[in-house]
Amino acid sequence: LNSFIYFIGAARDSNNKQIGVFVKFNTNGDTLWQKIYRDTLEDIIPQMVTASVDGGFLITGFFQNWVNHTQPCLLIKTDINGNELWRKRLHKTTNPNVSDGKAIVQDSASKKIVLTGYQYLNGNNIHERILILDSLGNILSNPYYANSAGAVIRDLIQTKDKKFVLSGATYDGQTIGGYNLHKAYVVKLDIDSPTNPIWKVEIDKLTLNNSAHCIRELDNGDILVAGDLDTAGIMNKVDHILTRIIKIGSNGI
Repeated sequence: LNSFIYFIGAARDSNNKQIGVFVKFNTNGDTLWQKIYRDTLEDIIPQMVTASVDGGFLITGFFQNWVNHTQPCLLIKTDINGNELWRKRLHKTTNPNVSDGKAIVQDSASKKIVLTGYQYLNGNNIHERILILDSLGNILSNPYYANSAGAVIRDLIQTKDKKFVLSGATYDGQTIGGYNLHKAYVVKLDIDSPTNPIWKVEIDKLTLNNSAHCIRELDNGDILVAGDLDTAGIMNKVDHILTRIIKIGSNGI
């Protein structure tokens, strides 16, 4: 961004607490500034930072409370120099209170924020977390695109036509040795009508480990999705986990 490199992550302080660390580098690797985000009761674990439409930054990840064993989703808004302006805990109102922010993008026109990741709905049911927020982090919509067994969203982008594409893994009711089988999946949505996806693609055969981790849009509007594929019992490969890239047309084919 503007010939600089920005890093977001977590580190342990002298009190053995996890704190959020946001660093700006130049292209020579020199640190230009470093910001720290703390909480008196909870660890702060940032996982992604993106530019906001006003020139600042939006940070997502999760809080970790080791006293009551809750993990609310994290949202921090900063100015252009990484100074915190406000923060939100985005979580379910009932236990288990576990939610994780993996990716975040702000719409340049409406200033709405799209935040994705996963949450525990009940027991061991890990489900996708998709939040449509206003510019102050208030929840407007919480759509679902996977089946009832659950899902995890790994990445999110805004395309040139101002729509959004997300990718991850969607689980299935079938199991092997007690483990859920799942497919990679990709969804394109309109931020103004998030409950009705433009298209949804489930990729490859049902396997133990099959996920779409990263998305990029090509100049012609096609989508590249990169991830992994478990080939055990399917392709009779010695290497059971392969890296793969899939190309999807702008129409979802």
